Amino acid sequence: MQTNTHTTHTRPTVLGSPCPGQTRESRQMTTISTLGRILAVTAALTLEVMGGAAKAAITAINSDYLTVGASATGGTPYNLSFDAGANATGLIAVVTSESNSSSMIVRYNGVDFDVAQAHTGSNVGIYYLNDPSTGGAFNFTVQGNGTTINFLGAAIVSVQSTLHTIVPTQVASETGNPAAADVAINVPDSGSFVMAGFNLNNGASANTFVLDSPLTEIFSLFINSGGAGAGYQENVAAGINNYSYTYGGTLAPRTTTAASFMDIPEPSSMILTGLGLAGLCFRRVRK
Repeated sequence: MQTNTHTTHTRPTVLGSPCPGQTRESRQMTTISTLGRILAVTAALTLEVMGGAAKAAITAINSDYLTVGASATGGTPYNLSFDAGANATGLIAVVTSESNSSSMIVRYNGVDFDVAQAHTGSNVGIYYLNDPSTGGAFNFTVQGNGTTINFLGAAIVSVQSTLHTIVPTQVASETGNPAAADVAINVPDSGSFVMAGFNLNNGASANTFVLDSPLTEIFSLFINSGGAGAGYQENVAAGINNYSYTYGGTLAPRTTTAASFMDIPEPSSMILTGLGLAGLCFRRVRK
């Protein structure tokens, strides 16, 4: 006896292709839903790819500093003519003083820095700026809002970052004598850039003050009644890193602050990369 067997062949549905019986509107909804899934996956992949590339180098280009003694007044802007360099993608600054200023204004060519660690009173602030003016020297400006500044020291370093945007990832401070003779910072990412600043008291009676390795020193000086210094380290390993100075005489440690920085992709680059990948995927789906 012959048995008739009927096999149903189901046409495979390509992602985003119309299914039998779909109306035009439902096909459009399917396409939109598919595009939404593609964009979501593409965004995740973009972040993953960019995240893997984010451990890129931040290298110093130029550095300089300014100092002001007892004649300083809180509301006066103090300027340093500074050339960041043609390849600079960012600036990092340290401000340290003995003053009654509750905050400091820090600018380059009239553009305000962002704050990694705010400066108040007699301590250390660390600031950063992305996409600074290049093509010559411009004013690096520091201005307090108080009436008394016994001393002021400020350092600036221009950097070139592979991914063009620097962000602070960790900040650590130590205050008091002798605790502020050094600071330990837990750096989250290998390849980080660390900036450190130092504030000391009784500078007039001191006899030594130098920053310790591995810092590249920008300056360390006795200024009127205290001392100030700043330095940086490139390509810092992840984990606990210590920054310190050596001093003699009756110099009294007051505040030491360090901040780590990493570079990340520019937001526009991430968006364009994601949209480009999404466009390629959607074109493939439509085929």
